[in-house]
Amino acid sequence: MITSFLCTNIFSRNAKELINFYREILEIPMLKTDSGEYDGVYFGFMKEAPSICIWDATVWNVHPSGNYVICV
Repeated sequence: MITSFLCTNIFSRNAKELINFYREILEIPMLKTDSGEYDGVYFGFMKEAPSICIWDATVWNVHPSGNYVICV
């Protein structure tokens, strides 16, 4: 049984561009960063709520699996 949900991880080959989109266009607040200004960046509106975390796929050698849709 799932008892909590921390975040949705999004790996992108264009992490810098995606992070700037969330920050500047959507104006979603940056909550914290785990690994740098353009890697491991958490976005959300409340620190206690689930967030979106964007990772640089090239840094982690991860192949993005395709399109991802987030509905709000």
